[in-house]
Amino acid sequence: SERVCAVSQASRACLWRLSTDGRSLMLEDSFEAERKGHTSDATLLREEMPALFARLSTGEPLLAADAAKDRAT
Repeated sequence: SERVCAVSQASRACLWRLSTDGRSLMLEDSFEAERKGHTSDATLLREEMPALFARLSTGEPLLAADAAKDRAT
């Protein structure tokens, strides 16, 4: 994630992993360029975020200009 930030000049990059049962997404690594720090160990549950999981299941890229305002994100 740190390298992705450097190459793309993004402020943050995250790597998520879908659980084998498809019921949760686990944060493997997140890097924030401004503070040069890594975090991990967050979990998103399908039951709590059904719109996100529905969008992800389409296989299409998930693009959101403002993730705070997009119901799926």
